[in-house]
This record gives sequence, structure tokens and C-alpha cells, in this order.
Amino acid sequence: MSKLKSEIPGIKKKTTLQEEARMRAVEHINNNYSNHIQIYTDGAKNHNGSAAAMWCRHHNYAESKKLRDATSIFQAELNGIEMAVQHIDDHSPGSKFVIITDSQAAIVTLRNLQRGRVIPIPLIRTYESLEARWTSGIDIILQWCPSHVQVDGNERADRASVFSGQGPDN
Repeated sequence: MSKLKSEIPGIKKKTTLQEEARMRAVEHINNNYSNHIQIYTDGAKNHNGSAAAMWCRHHNYAESKKLRDATSIFQAELNGIEMAVQHIDDHSPGSKFVIITDSQAAIVTLRNLQRGRVIPIPLIRTYESLEARWTSGIDIILQWCPSHVQVDGNERADRASVFSGQGPDN
């Protein structure tokens, strides 16, 4: 699917220097999504627990939630994406959106799902929520962004998810 973008030209996750990755990511986002509402997402898991978060640049709005401690980092990332989809439903119908996540694995896994095949349980809600919006004509792109290279929106979502992960278990 062309709406699921797991790469940014010129960035190799393991070999690109941090500053170069930041510059290329910011340039790519600015050049391709300046007319989109940009929503950054993140998931976190550490000794304090698991959490998911999203931050919308257009609304300068962050939301985070503590997840069950047993929640995997992959599931936390998917929860962040689902939070972004809910934000789209609640705030900005009719606009163009880009959900920017640092989970390459989530994007690649969603892209590799095939209609008519069994979908793994952790992916069902995320896949169905995106598919329903695409089918109804809502323009949502899911774009990967490297983590921990100081891309502002990604850092805001990261801080929100880490902070939320320190609260009581849901």
C-alpha cells in the first residue's frame, strides 16, 4: 500500500549518523507533508511499565495513556497509532493526515497483511481502523521516522509515552 511508508530516502536506520538522519527526516516531512495535519506517535516500555502517546502539531495537543505492564513495545506502538486515528476522527474530518511513527516494524507488518488472510490479534484493531478510514475516503498516510534523532514531534510523543508509562497500571 502506498499509504504505508516505512522508509525515508537516504536514511539507513543502523548506519546513518544521527544529525544526518534528523536533517533528512525533517526535510522529507516538510517537503512531503507540509499540507497534512502531522500526528506523531510513540510507544514505550521500560521497568516502569508500558504506555502509548500521540502529539498533533496542528492542534499542539498531546495525549498519552498507561497500558498494562505486560503490553509489548510493538503493541504499545500500535496503540499510539490507534490514538492518532481517534484524534483524526475527533478533530479534523476532511483534512489530509500523516501519522508519523518511529516503529518501522508496525508499518512493515501492516503493509504485509493481505485481505482475506487471518490477521494476528494485536494488529486487528489498528488495521481495521485504518482500513475503515481509507475506504471512507479519509486521506491518512502512515510514515516512518527515525527515533532518538531529535525530530521535534517524535521527541514530544516519546516524552509523553515515557511519562505516562510511570503512572498506575490500566
